[in-house]
Amino acid sequence: MGRPLIKYDFDPFDIAGVSSKKFSDSDVEDIMSDVEDLVKEKVLSYVGDGVSPVKGRGAFKQLTEDYSKEMKHGSRKPNLELEGDLLDSVTVIRSGRKLRLTVGDDQMPKADGHNNFSGDSKIPTRRFIPYEKDGETFKSDILKDIRSIVLEKLDGEE
Repeated sequence: MGRPLIKYDFDPFDIAGVSSKKFSDSDVEDIMSDVEDLVKEKVLSYVGDGVSPVKGRGAFKQLTEDYSKEMKHGSRKPNLELEGDLLDSVTVIRSGRKLRLTVGDDQMPKADGHNNFSGDSKIPTRRFIPYEKDGETFKSDILKDIRSIVLEKLDGEE
């Protein structure tokens, strides 16, 4: 069995507690697009601050002094930005009637190293994608913003 797919599937309408059937197709498209942008921006912002965007998880464990001297010019801030390719590959895409937060295929091993969905990683867990099997989700401010996007469009419908 290979490494698990590092992804988190979520439904913005479920998060908001509203059926997508209450919206026109074009409103659904607008909502999905707005939520895609919001989630990607929030995840990258949290990670840039060295904090997990996953509910119940806090700041990432600092880098070791030796590693930070060798690889990060002394910075011990764990922002997952060593080469930039992992965070550049973070994407939110449509997956049926849901959205999927994931990374590019070529970054899956690195993403598993940080998220440790496989349980095989030897480095400190720095989870930036919620793990569905553990019942994880986004931090409350991200969920609140998703709800706001959906409900604002609903208010415009009525």
